[in-house]
Amino acid sequence: MATIEVKNYQQKFKNFSLKNVNFKVNSGTLHALIGESGSGKSVIIKSIIGALPTYKGKILIDNYKATKSKAKLKLGFSTNLEEFPSELTAYKFLNLLGDLSSIPKNYLQYNIKNLMIYFGLWEHRHKKLKSYSSGMKNRIMIIHSMINNPAIMIFDEPGANLDYKNRVRFYHFLMLQKQLGKTIFLTTHMIDELESIIDDCTIISDGKMLYSGTYDLFRQHSDYCIKVSNNKLLLKYFQANNISFIYHAENEEFIATMDYNMNMNEFFAYTLQNNVIVIYLKEIKNDLAQLKLKLARLGYLQEKSHINQQQSKKEKKKHEKIIKYARRHRTS
Repeated sequence: MATIEVKNYQQKFKNFSLKNVNFKVNSGTLHALIGESGSGKSVIIKSIIGALPTYKGKILIDNYKATKSKAKLKLGFSTNLEEFPSELTAYKFLNLLGDLSSIPKNYLQYNIKNLMIYFGLWEHRHKKLKSYSSGMKNRIMIIHSMINNPAIMIFDEPGANLDYKNRVRFYHFLMLQKQLGKTIFLTTHMIDELESIIDDCTIISDGKMLYSGTYDLFRQHSDYCIKVSNNKLLLKYFQANNISFIYHAENEEFIATMDYNMNMNEFFAYTLQNNVIVIYLKEIKNDLAQLKLKLARLGYLQEKSHINQQQSKKEKKKHEKIIKYARRHRTS
């Protein structure tokens, strides 16, 4: 069942627009909204939480319009505030936010204490916010999103300004919330750190939605950077096994998309049998560029090519020469 549903969402500004964004966030899942800086992620988040109520299309929270109070009561959200009340202590600030949400006092203070302890801020609770670092302020906003124990949690770039230790602590916290049946929707650019717990994702770029669906699409195969002693024999292997690849002529290396369990044993057996030396083989971690490249290879994007458009004419000729050789000597 969808807890958040975005239908035909459109938003237009002077120099930027979002068009035809459609996705669903299913109950009890972690759904990541992925895109480069300026792609429109925060705009969508603001519309979902009701901070940007003017747009075309429809946003539903548990079948309530996002602008309705019943929808907002379902949510807990964390965004990056530009300004904090600098003279307030962190503890006072969180209590004030809780009072605005009409949370019972005993329950509120119990939650604040436990969350501040978990995120390493309890000993700093009586310090004024003006003395807090940007990472500490970010943790305060994460705590704010949780103090009313919401069914749906929304985070806008929650890893921003957090050091590695606190990011890991936060990701562990997300896993615990998923186990409790919470629904989590967040924006991120730290894909490689989160992909083990992402269930679904929506990818946007330049105001357009490229993909929305299961993240398993990107887990099924990995990209590997491979350099060997005999490119022509390796190319024959790729073509004979229908393995998608890009050849970088300048570095004489291949970027190949393979299933590790299915392809690697065969790959190493082939190189041994044909006396091909593997100079290096490195797995490429997923980032936005890699996800877009995989989408292109799988036919989700129109920009599909085995040759990097930035290659020089000399590199293209070298690439074509290898392709022709492989076709003449292709094994069936």
